[in-house]
Amino acid sequence: MSSYRTRDRLLLMGIEATAGVEEALTVGTHAILVEDPVPSPNFEVIETNEVGGSLDNRAPIVGGGNFAFSGLVYMKGSGTGGTAPEYGPILRSAAMAETLTAADETGTAQAGAVGSITLAAGASAIDDNYIGMILNTTGGTGPNQTVVISDYDGTTKVATVYPDFATAPDITTTYNIFANALYAPASTSLENVTAFLYDNAALAATNSLLRKIIGAASTFNIELETRGVGKLNFTTTGILPANPTNVADPGAATFDSVRPRPFINADAYLGGTKVKFRSFGLDIGAEVQQSDDPAAQYGFFIAGVTARNITGSINPNLELLTSRNNLADFLAGTSRALWVRWGSTAGNRISIFIPSALYTGAEPSDTDGFNAENLPFKADGIDTGVYISVY
Repeated sequence: MSSYRTRDRLLLMGIEATAGVEEALTVGTHAILVEDPVPSPNFEVIETNEVGGSLDNRAPIVGGGNFAFSGLVYMKGSGTGGTAPEYGPILRSAAMAETLTAADETGTAQAGAVGSITLAAGASAIDDNYIGMILNTTGGTGPNQTVVISDYDGTTKVATVYPDFATAPDITTTYNIFANALYAPASTSLENVTAFLYDNAALAATNSLLRKIIGAASTFNIELETRGVGKLNFTTTGILPANPTNVADPGAATFDSVRPRPFINADAYLGGTKVKFRSFGLDIGAEVQQSDDPAAQYGFFIAGVTARNITGSINPNLELLTSRNNLADFLAGTSRALWVRWGSTAGNRISIFIPSALYTGAEPSDTDGFNAENLPFKADGIDTGVYISVY
């Protein structure tokens, strides 16, 4: 019987200050609570066909290769608004830019309309600064309305919102933009991670098997079902800097203290109206590649995201065409905004906003005997395909 248990694994991950240079990871700072972490070597095996007086082939030659860690994390926050969740390095290494807003931003509107609110004079002067962030009206005209900011003009301070306000704000309306960790696709200033995976021995507490990858990049997909918990499945691929080693047990890890919340008492909007559905999926579609490096131990340079194709699907309940005409939208190439958010505790709420979902199909489906429609889509936008906010 093995002394090592699959449940007694520990994953650490941290952003590299210099791409390809190993970060010093610690269990107190870099641990990620992950389900079923799996190490996967990917090495080329070169078959030969030499002849030498025998019908049998010679032994193959092991060439270069790389290493990957994969697993599943449940989507949650850190418990403190404006700070990154444990799995932040996974998102960042998948070519997602991180913006941390440490404190709530409050103010009184200068003006308002059904689809917009003019923020206070002291609001950011940077265009697009608040896109993907969550705004709640707190008092005055039209209180207790929660929307996501879909566009922002830093000169006029006008924030366009999604969905429309039920009651348009005015100069009496007070608002709050929540402290948050915001992730959006990026094409520049991309980041790499170092990752450690420990296998700890149940019968020899002082010994662990340690695998490392450096210069690593990631891809991921998200699965969300009503009454379920958001799941983020990831694969992180990079350089194997050294063969696995025996090391001292790293000790007890520190994880975020909060638990993930199920997708209930949630908001879901498609095309500006509330939508009921069983399942929602999003694939960031990051293509991770490593360029050749004959000087490297295994022939590969650091990993990087070289292309991205954000796709997904949702299966809303069937509606009359006057409410939602998915086939017409598909045939006409009409895109629709899609927003889901859940959680009720500050620092442990999740928002996923897709400003422009372009349907790539529209097919009837069945959900336990109820008519639904399966809507695969492509997120249309250059570095604006999806905004993930943890707030």
